[in-house]
Amino acid sequence: LVNNYRSNPEIEALFTQYAAAYPNLCRVSQVGTSVQGRPLWVIKLPSNPDIAADKPAVRYIATIHGDEPIGTEMCLKFTAKLLTQYGSNASVTSLLDNTVVWIMPLMNPDGMELKTRRNYQSKDLNREFPVYGIDFTGTIMDGEPLGDTGRPPEVAAVMRWCASETFVLSANFHA
Repeated sequence: LVNNYRSNPEIEALFTQYAAAYPNLCRVSQVGTSVQGRPLWVIKLPSNPDIAADKPAVRYIATIHGDEPIGTEMCLKFTAKLLTQYGSNASVTSLLDNTVVWIMPLMNPDGMELKTRRNYQSKDLNREFPVYGIDFTGTIMDGEPLGDTGRPPEVAAVMRWCASETFVLSANFHA
């Protein structure tokens, strides 16, 4: 635990348990690493996770600021609810039958370990994403702004992950 919140290794262990317990409902993957090499974990929750489906995808990202870990716990509780109530709760079942839910409970594991807002490079990750019209004017289809040059590895990883999926909705938890 870090400040009584689950740490990155605990999230990995929990996600590994979920993948084993719910093989027909989730997939776990690492989308990148932090400055100090800590994995950036995501869990994908659709019904039938190995079958490509034409469903809207939503993403939840938490703890972009390392000193705001309450979002991590919210995402982990949400993940547990979706997995444990699928098939018995009509709303949860409908959500996962009709939507692909992606959850990244900890975007800034170095900052969480350091108990600081910023990552290990002292970057505020929330301020490191490109700004349309200033940093680029094209579209993702033009190949920009996905250049990793100068971006913190956590931001570059999230940008690549987001470009690889067709998300229709996103939420980022701050405290």
